[in-house]
Amino acid sequence: MLRIRNVSAGYAGISVLHGISLHVAQGETVCLVGANGAGKSTLLQVISGLIRPFSGELRFEDLELKTLAPHRIVASGVVQVPEARELFPSMTVRENLDLGAFALRRRLAQADIRANRIRLLELFPVLGQRLDQKAGTLSGGEQQMLAIARALMAKPRLLLLDEPSLGLAPLVIKEIFRTLTELRQEGLTILLVEQNALAAMRISDRAYVLQAGRMLLSGTAEELQGNDDFRRAYLGRDYKAKWER
Repeated sequence: MLRIRNVSAGYAGISVLHGISLHVAQGETVCLVGANGAGKSTLLQVISGLIRPFSGELRFEDLELKTLAPHRIVASGVVQVPEARELFPSMTVRENLDLGAFALRRRLAQADIRANRIRLLELFPVLGQRLDQKAGTLSGGEQQMLAIARALMAKPRLLLLDEPSLGLAPLVIKEIFRTLTELRQEGLTILLVEQNALAAMRISDRAYVLQAGRMLLSGTAEELQGNDDFRRAYLGRDYKAKWER
C-alpha cells in the first residue's frame, strides 16, 4: 500500500533523512521507533506532503505522493495525527470532529458523516460527553483522543500516528493503545511513530528502527526482541517481564 524507496529529505537544504526505504502492506500496523532527533516525525511529514523530499520514490498504491499537495494526499486516504495534535482550541469537540470530514464533504452525504461521528463517539465515549466543550479545555488524554477521532472522520485508508502516548499518564496510554488495537482488528492500516517501543511493538506486525536519519534495523517484533543491540537500546534489561504483562 505504502512504498518508500531511497528517500532523502530535510530542512533548508540540510539532510535529516538519508536513503530511507520501507513499506506498509494493506491491513498492517507498522511501527517506527528511534531516539529523539532520529527523523521519525520528518518522515511522516514527508509522507503527508508537508516536506518535499530531495530524492527518492514515495508511492501510496498507484499515486506518486511527491507531486501531490497535502490536501490531495488526505483526499487519497492518507491522514496524519500530528505529534502536537493541532486541534482548534477555541472550537468545540463537535466542530473539530466535523472539520475532520472536510475532505469528504463532496463525496459523502451528511447522514454518512453523522453516522461515522456516532461510531467514533462509541470508540471514544468520553468525547460524547464533551461535544459542546471547547477543545482547548480538554485534558491531554482527551485531546489526543479527539485528534485521533478527527483523523478517523476522514475515513483514512492509511493512518499516520506521531507519538500518540507523548506526555500522557499510564492509564491514558493504555486506553489509547487499546483503541489502536481495536482499529487494527478492524483492518485499518497504521504507521505508528512511537518512543514507547514496547507498547508499539505489542500491537505491530513489523517495526523499523531509525537512527540519525538512517534505517538501522527492521523486522517482526519477535525478530527485534532477539537483537541484543535493540533490546539494550529500546526495551531495557527487564523487557521480558514488561512484555509478558
